[in-house]
Parts: sequence; structure tokens; C-alpha cells
Amino acid sequence: MPALPKSLIIWFYSNYITSDSALRKAMKHNQHVLVEAAPLFKLVNWSSLLPERFLKGHVYKAPTFGRSELARKHPGFLDVRVAPLLAADSKLRDLPQTYLVTCQYDVLRDDGLMYVRRLRDAGVPVTHNHVEDGLHGILSFPVFKIYYRLMDEYIRWLDENL
Repeated sequence: MPALPKSLIIWFYSNYITSDSALRKAMKHNQHVLVEAAPLFKLVNWSSLLPERFLKGHVYKAPTFGRSELARKHPGFLDVRVAPLLAADSKLRDLPQTYLVTCQYDVLRDDGLMYVRRLRDAGVPVTHNHVEDGLHGILSFPVFKIYYRLMDEYIRWLDENL
């Protein structure tokens, strides 16, 4: 079982915005985005943003657009402060050099990989550390040896870049 399953991510994400359980239900069925938000999907199209080795033969399908009244009532999930992948390239260009860790066994892995690509495409210097044997929140678990390896790598990067 993943440390952070999809159902828990939906719960965290929706509760960050509202306690309205209708949003959680719509998110679970991928019916929470307005048709007017369609242009944003080019910013999160994993078929063009993920490295080939992570695609595994999956085919991108256009999103299912959902209940407009729900999306209008809770527009926060499209806010770039909640979903930085939705930021325009012009906003990303202003970001400083970045160190980003992604883990193979993380429900957020693909978001991280797409964010690395978007940052690089926007000209942001990115150091990306993909951890094949890592899981979500690994930097919160000092009981694992990998925690120390990652912390050492990150501290070394900080020493070299700050």
C-alpha cells in the first residue's frame, strides 16, 4: 500500500480548499474541472511532459469536465499556490534555481516529474534527484538509510548553491 494513496491525496487537497464533501466526490471521479479550464491542461499533459520511461504505454485522454457550479463555488483548486503545475511559463521563469526530489513510489511522482520539465522549459536551473527506491515523505523517516543519503545530497547541493 502506498504511503499516500489517491483517496488521501484527494482528502488533503479538497480540505485545503473547502470542507464541502461534494468537491471530494467530484475529484474522486475526475469531474471537478470547468470546461473553461481546458487550456490549462496543456500545462499538465503527462503524455508530453513525462519522460518516456514513465509513460508505460498509457494513452492520454482528454479530461472529463464536471459540475460547473461546484467548480465555480470552489475555484481554489485552480490557484497556482495550490497547484503550481498550473502556473504560466511567465510565472515559472521568475523562480530561483530549484532542487527537486521525486520518488518512484509516490502518488505525486508524475506531478514532480512534470514540474521539473516545466521549470526547465521555462529556463529555471533545476537539480532533479529521482529516487528509484524512495516513497512519499521519505525525508520524514530517519529510520530508513535512504533518508540520510538524500539529506547528504541535499545539504551538499545547498553548500554548493547558496
